[in-house]
Amino acid sequence: MFPGIKAKVLIAFGTAVIVITAAAVLTFFSLQRITFNMEEVSRPDARLAETHQILSDIAEAESSVRAYSISKNEEYLEPYFRFVSTIEQRVDSLRSSGFTSKQELQEIDVLDSLIDEKFVVFSEFVDIKNSEKLKLTLGDIAQKLEASPPKGRSRFREKIRSLLGKEPAKEEISSSMNNKELKEAIAVAGERNDKALALLSERELLLLQKDENIMKGIRGVIVSIDAQERLTATEKLKEAYRTSERAAAIIVSISIVSGLMMIALVVFIFADISRSIRYRKELEESRDRAEQLAKVKEEFLANMSHEIRTPLNAIIGFSDQLQHTQLNGEQNGYLEAVRRSSEHLLKVVNDILDFSKIEAGKLKMESTGFRMKDVAGEVISTMRGAAEKKKLELGYTVEEDLQDVVLIGDPFRIRQVLLNLVNNGIKFTQRGKVWIHCSATDESSGGKLLRFDVSDSGIGIAHDKIDSIFEEFTQADSRITRKFGGTGLGLAICRKLAELQGGAIRVRSNPGQGSVFSFLLPCGLGSITDLPGNKKDKVPFNISKSAETRTVLVVDDDEMNRLLARTILNKYNLSSKEAVDGKQAVEMAEREHFDLILADIQMPEMSGIDLAKHIRALPDRKKAGLPIIALTANIVKEDISKYLQAGMDDYILKPFREEEFTQKVFRAMKIDKNGLYHGTNGMNNGNANDITKFNGGSNGNDV
Repeated sequence: MFPGIKAKVLIAFGTAVIVITAAAVLTFFSLQRITFNMEEVSRPDARLAETHQILSDIAEAESSVRAYSISKNEEYLEPYFRFVSTIEQRVDSLRSSGFTSKQELQEIDVLDSLIDEKFVVFSEFVDIKNSEKLKLTLGDIAQKLEASPPKGRSRFREKIRSLLGKEPAKEEISSSMNNKELKEAIAVAGERNDKALALLSERELLLLQKDENIMKGIRGVIVSIDAQERLTATEKLKEAYRTSERAAAIIVSISIVSGLMMIALVVFIFADISRSIRYRKELEESRDRAEQLAKVKEEFLANMSHEIRTPLNAIIGFSDQLQHTQLNGEQNGYLEAVRRSSEHLLKVVNDILDFSKIEAGKLKMESTGFRMKDVAGEVISTMRGAAEKKKLELGYTVEEDLQDVVLIGDPFRIRQVLLNLVNNGIKFTQRGKVWIHCSATDESSGGKLLRFDVSDSGIGIAHDKIDSIFEEFTQADSRITRKFGGTGLGLAICRKLAELQGGAIRVRSNPGQGSVFSFLLPCGLGSITDLPGNKKDKVPFNISKSAETRTVLVVDDDEMNRLLARTILNKYNLSSKEAVDGKQAVEMAEREHFDLILADIQMPEMSGIDLAKHIRALPDRKKAGLPIIALTANIVKEDISKYLQAGMDDYILKPFREEEFTQKVFRAMKIDKNGLYHGTNGMNNGNANDITKFNGGSNGNDV
């Protein structure tokens, strides 16, 4: 299987990152190498400058010595000694500046040696100049001696002896020494000094020659160092150029590879985009086909519901009517068989429709106020007849602190789950009881976590079958289907309804010891104002004469359903007329007076919805306000809302029970609990549009 466009983009991006990273690393090392070579190239310039600076400092030192030799001023010796120290530091710096070849290091050592010899020559030259200074000092002494007064000559003689290097004479010798003897001593010292000066002049000449030779050596060494450094710099520069060329080649190669990769990536992306567009188009076509199939399926289910529930309405309705007649035991047995078979078929249809709606995601949860005791009580009331027939104990308990607590949720769906669980309990229990226990715990969010435990004393469930009983079309044992019947959808629907409300269903069971199904459901807290209005009181069976003149128009294309409606209406002293479709009903409503219209939804020529629209559009306001009740086999809430929006006042689901039928008919006709007629036509009493109040005639399985 080929990777998708996202995977390809990620792969290409990862490859590009690797290539770019590699290029960056290679470029970094190449630039580092180039930088190193450039530093190496620039380093000889610094070393050459250092050697030339040494020559300059030697010249400066030599200038200081010559200035001293001319002026005999010792101040010129201070710069000389400073230059000597600076030259030594420069030579040390030159030695540590990175010379690597043995020849260069040897030349540095030779340079250092020559500079030391140069300093020795400078020192000797300074000594010679100091000796010449001594000669001049003796001449000055002789001249000063002639000019000195006798009184100050004794101190002057001591200075002379000090200059000649003699010990100070004793007092008697110094007193006997006269000027003549001092002059003779100075003369003798002068002759010796002249000879010494002559020798110094010869020595100075030799030192100058030696100094010249040393300077030639120093210059030769520096020239050699310069030549070697320039040669090294040239090689380093060539190496830097070669490194830069290699780096440029690598960068160009990587750029070419990256460009090719980008082109390939663009090609792949465009190919994937084209493929994605094609797939999307195919997906849209598939979606359209799926939607069309879903619509066909929905229409099929609606038609199936209508076609099955419509005859079931007649079967169940006339079975109820037969119960009010005089029947013998055998006839009652036949009637009970008919009733059970019809209710079983109705439950199968309801389960299939429920499951289909849940799978299609079209099931919406309501949010209204309710009390746990009311929901549990309604379930028990609905299932009491089935439990009494098997002589089972059926009931419920609600914890004391929850008796009057108002909760927010979907009581219709909660009731549906409980009805399924209780119905299963009754079905699989031969003796004992089925019980609902209601409890709740507080949640951190401020609501309640409801818990409904439905327990029975039936056949139980094997441990290895517990996980599978909530799967679609599955029962714990295939023999159960043959013995007890069912589609295997009941518990699957319960689980999905619980999950849609944010809850869950759990089960504990042992074979032969019964089962406990726990229905957990989070709900919010409400108040008394969140509860729906109270149910209307039931209308008594005896209708006063004032209501006998009321006429009902029954509109249905099925003859048996018209007959059933007429039978029930006649039973309560209400007259009726019949129409087979909406078009005929509109014509009859325009020319005759009716107090109520009972209209089927699916009819030829004109549907019940179109009939309601035509009636509401009549120019006669009284006829336009005529109450209309829909007779429908469609149990989908969304469709029922459409009926009410089209102008219908209420609805009765097929198959219907006589009690529900009469309640809604009498309410629409404004007949009170005493059988008296009140007010004008028109219903709209506020509760007609509340479809959560329906407790249908199909054991609570209606969606």
